[in-house]
Amino acid sequence: MRNELSYTLEVQVRGDIAYITPFDATTFYHLCESDEVVVTNILTNFSDSPSSTPSFSPSNVPSTSPSSIPSNLPSNQPSKAPSKRKPMPKPIKPLPIKPSPIKPSPIKPSPIKPSPAKPAKPFPIAKPSTPSLSKPSGLIPFKPVVMPVPLNFMFSSVKFKVTYNSYGWIGLGVSPDGSMIGSAAVIGLPDATNSNVKKYNLNAKQVDGIALGSYQDNVYNKSIKQVQGITTMEFQAFLDWNAGSLPFKSSGETQMVFAYGQNNILGYHKRKGPFLVNLSLCKNNPKDSECSKSDDPNYDQMKVFNSNGETLKVYSILV
Repeated sequence: MRNELSYTLEVQVRGDIAYITPFDATTFYHLCESDEVVVTNILTNFSDSPSSTPSFSPSNVPSTSPSSIPSNLPSNQPSKAPSKRKPMPKPIKPLPIKPSPIKPSPIKPSPIKPSPAKPAKPFPIAKPSTPSLSKPSGLIPFKPVVMPVPLNFMFSSVKFKVTYNSYGWIGLGVSPDGSMIGSAAVIGLPDATNSNVKKYNLNAKQVDGIALGSYQDNVYNKSIKQVQGITTMEFQAFLDWNAGSLPFKSSGETQMVFAYGQNNILGYHKRKGPFLVNLSLCKNNPKDSECSKSDDPNYDQMKVFNSNGETLKVYSILV
């Protein structure tokens, strides 16, 4: 067998020295790429037959000079001293950056010169035309319309005064047909109180047929008195004083009846009689002849009944 030249690598693996023989360029390249193996030297040796697999040899292999290293091997050989891994650099702390204050530059407003306003043209106003009286215009001439107001909306009550030139009771009421029976009447009986005036229903001619009526409060401001031989009765009543039956009419004629007695005790009448009265006559026609007959300015109308020297006067006014 012939002698052949071979090379042995001296390497440091994790602090221990080892030798690798034989080796080629590929093995050398991988060893140089490893982080755990450091090539410290290359040795040459001769052998009778080549070895096919790399093996580790003891550390007493004779060393050769660097001049015996073939020229085809890489020239950057590591040093024999074990190399130490460089420590990782410490992270650099960034220096604090102090922002410089930004001073805004003052803005000088540019003066705005107002443009002179042009005077507005006056709006043309049409001259009022004088309407011709001979030619009708398209407008309908205004005519005020006076609507008559019903008196029942203007007045709610009626006031009466009855005088009799003698002594005795007095009666005044509303009749359905002018007769006493079926009427509703106010009868005043003179006494010391001067207030015995009440509302009655006349159901018969006899005294026992005269009953005290309902709705007494619908007759108020009532009194009866006798002074110097004259009997005077006064009262005020609502127009609808009998709850829809026999009212005092605010327009048109009201059928009424009167009576007076022989003395102050209620009994058979000394005289009676029917009469009609238009309570609104003097409100609508104050110049009517009937409106000038009243001798009491507090009342619109006055009805007078004479008989055998006895006189009964009935005064009335809507209020």
